[in-house]
This record gives sequence, C-alpha cells and structure tokens, in this order.
Amino acid sequence: ATLGVIEMDTAPWGFGGFSAVHLAADLTVTMVSDRGRWWQAPLRLAPLGFGSARHGPLLDAAGRPLRGREGDAEALVRLPDGTWLVGFERNHRIQRHARLD
Repeated sequence: ATLGVIEMDTAPWGFGGFSAVHLAADLTVTMVSDRGRWWQAPLRLAPLGFGSARHGPLLDAAGRPLRGREGDAEALVRLPDGTWLVGFERNHRIQRHARLD
C-alpha cells in the first residue's frame, strides 16, 4: 500500500539528487548527495511530509567541506554506536563521521 508521495525541491540546498537514504526507528530521515552534502529531517506520516530540516556539507578529516569528485557520496550507514559511514564514488573510500554536522 502506498501512503503517498513527497516531492522535494533540492535546489535551495545545493543537492541535485540524493544518493543514499537512511530511515531511523524514530522516523528521522538522513540523506547524502553526490554533491558532498547531507540532509536530515523527521518524517511525518499524517499529513505526509517532513518536519524542520537540517543540512550542510560533508566534511573531510580537517573539517573542510568536500568539493567536486571528493564529495561524490553514494552510500550511508548508521552504526549501533551512532556514528555514520559514508561511501564515496570516483575517489573510492569510506569515511567515518561521529556526526554529519
């Protein structure tokens, strides 16, 4: 059964399309894009939509925003300890983040 469809305009956040989505048990949706960005918001089921979103650039180990080929995120996993693994295309690697923000 389909509950509905959510249409999003990602242009204001500089995203393009989302590459990976994580849905937590508390219905928090977290996404990464191939433009080196992350986005997070609570999912509401009635009416269907999102609550207030947080978003920003994915950062390297020195705290600098990832740019170009370096930011081409394609996969996202949340570990039991709350940290995030982000997989990247082009410059293949997996980065571990304590927090995406």
